[in-house]
Amino acid sequence: MGSFTLAIQGLNQVLLDNSAVNINTVNELFDDVNAAFEGVKAVHKKMTDASIKPRKVSLKVILLGASNVGKTSLVNLYINKTFSNECIPTIGVQKVTVDNKVDMDVWDTAGLERFNSLGPVFYRGVDACVLVFDVTSRSSFESLDKWHKESLKQINRDIPFVVLGNKIDLINRMVSEDMARNWCMKNNNNIPYFETSAKFNIQVEQAFKTIAKNALAQRPEQDDNEIIKLEENTSNQDRRGGGSWCLC
Repeated sequence: MGSFTLAIQGLNQVLLDNSAVNINTVNELFDDVNAAFEGVKAVHKKMTDASIKPRKVSLKVILLGASNVGKTSLVNLYINKTFSNECIPTIGVQKVTVDNKVDMDVWDTAGLERFNSLGPVFYRGVDACVLVFDVTSRSSFESLDKWHKESLKQINRDIPFVVLGNKIDLINRMVSEDMARNWCMKNNNNIPYFETSAKFNIQVEQAFKTIAKNALAQRPEQDDNEIIKLEENTSNQDRRGGGSWCLC
């Protein structure tokens, strides 16, 4: 079993065993997870330095937002093609291969929003960020400001964002599409916005495909002549789940 898998399992076990776990303990465990993840990226870099073309590019994508907005459901639907109304609140890291060209590790913060600030370790090495809110919850929409500012502060460099207004299948909507798009226009040079439903698989794949394309285009080490082009239409054969480290 790889060190990355072991590190994730150790983090999840602590969260499950102790609901009052201290944020410092969580950050120490995140150090182990990130060290293993950086090891994977280092292998790709060594292959490139040795003029050996790596099989795929690796991206780290994080999901941020208030509790119960559907972050874990969105990830599970995109990667595993499954939906459930119930999920154990754990840190999840799931790998997906896009167009057989990009390995995208999607980090889900499920359960740790109670700390309000996740700390610098979680944000280390991030290539892109997905902000999620529930269209039936005004407070989750208003919390986007907090998560956006927190991520900009912790990452301290320019990365692409995507905003997802989730649960559009529900009838008691409190946040209009215009409100969400206006927020995106005012922040970070018009952040791409998608209205999604994890339950009915509405625009979920398009949203993750956009974040992958934008993250690739913004990688500083990516030569302009060697930017990997992702197909506009992704079939089930082009997007494969490559393993997961989530107990939900």
